[in-house]
Amino acid sequence: VFRSRVQTFLASSFLQALPSPHSELAIGLLVGDDSTPLPKRTRSDFIRAGTGHIVAASGYNLSILAMAIGRALAFIGVFRRLRWFILIVCIWTFVALAGAEAAVVRAAIMATIALIAKVFGRESEALPVLLLAGALMLIANPTLLMFDVGFELSLAAMAGIIILGPRL
Repeated sequence: VFRSRVQTFLASSFLQALPSPHSELAIGLLVGDDSTPLPKRTRSDFIRAGTGHIVAASGYNLSILAMAIGRALAFIGVFRRLRWFILIVCIWTFVALAGAEAAVVRAAIMATIALIAKVFGRESEALPVLLLAGALMLIANPTLLMFDVGFELSLAAMAGIIILGPRL
């Protein structure tokens, strides 16, 4: 109930503040709510350009949001460790608002692990962090492996980016 109220509030705020299709795009990117879908022409433009995945709540959207919040906090002078704590809270708030789909949860776990590593002055390597995120998700819900293709695709896509990305 709280989630739906916050989504409704944010959606109405975007609809008032931005013209169409910008408002619908912002709602999809930041809230993961498709109750106000993009106009058909705009959606088909995204699909034709091969960027249709951008308009759904995902790990990509989470990373953009976290980067923007992190930079804003740094700009206003928030201390590094407090900034990382605030970012973790914002990341998990986004997960709750976006509906906790597998790709978003995986990205949030990976981001949280990376931020915690930074708090302790450690670097994190993407592949072990991905494997840990997948393991944590399966410990919490073993049925993901059998019944959630989004979980499987999210892990496979991220592994591909981590392993093949540098070579390409």
